[in-house]
Amino acid sequence: MLGPGDAAYFDSNEPHTIENVDDTEYQAGIEGLEYAARKGMGIIIMEPLRGGRLSRRLPEEIVDLITTADPTITPTAFALRFLFNRPEINCVLSGMTTIEQLEENIKIAGADQVNTLSVKDLLIYEKARKIYRSRIKVNCTGCEYCLPCPQKIPIPFLLELYNNIFVYNALDDSKWVYKVFVKRESRANNCAGCRECDEKCPQKIPVSSIVGDIDRQLGEGK
Repeated sequence: MLGPGDAAYFDSNEPHTIENVDDTEYQAGIEGLEYAARKGMGIIIMEPLRGGRLSRRLPEEIVDLITTADPTITPTAFALRFLFNRPEINCVLSGMTTIEQLEENIKIAGADQVNTLSVKDLLIYEKARKIYRSRIKVNCTGCEYCLPCPQKIPIPFLLELYNNIFVYNALDDSKWVYKVFVKRESRANNCAGCRECDEKCPQKIPVSSIVGDIDRQLGEGK
């Protein structure tokens, strides 16, 4: 089963998934999208708005970039237009919780947007991508060399939640995911300070000290 943001190749004509405007090189990414299209496979996009993080409470630099490029476009339209521009994509799965979001999504999807982005437009998306990546706090590649943790702490997952706080201004989202999906016995406050993760990390990330800050940011004391 594919999770949010996952991309995969299939050996049949099953639909494919890729990422959003901020994840063009993650796993299969754009390269996988183009490969699937060449093989005649149907393509479905999951998490086009990264769980809503590309459409709400955006970093000020991103908001300024979008409004400068086009004062009439919303962050949601900005993110979805990047995908609808690609002729290889057959369907975009965008989660909605309100009638207003439904109406906006219908309006965006109803317009003919295939191959409508200019070179100038694409440079704006590239600039947005660079801004997001410049806000990454911890350069974790998700290699999982730090696992298994003796305390069963899901270190790469927690580092992703931690990065999301800074990249997408997503403190509330990260706290909610942390509370709902991470068991109490596996949360950051259970770190024993053994530093095995520090020793194993090929990126030389001081994981154990960051885990402490994760507890301060996402724990129930905040």
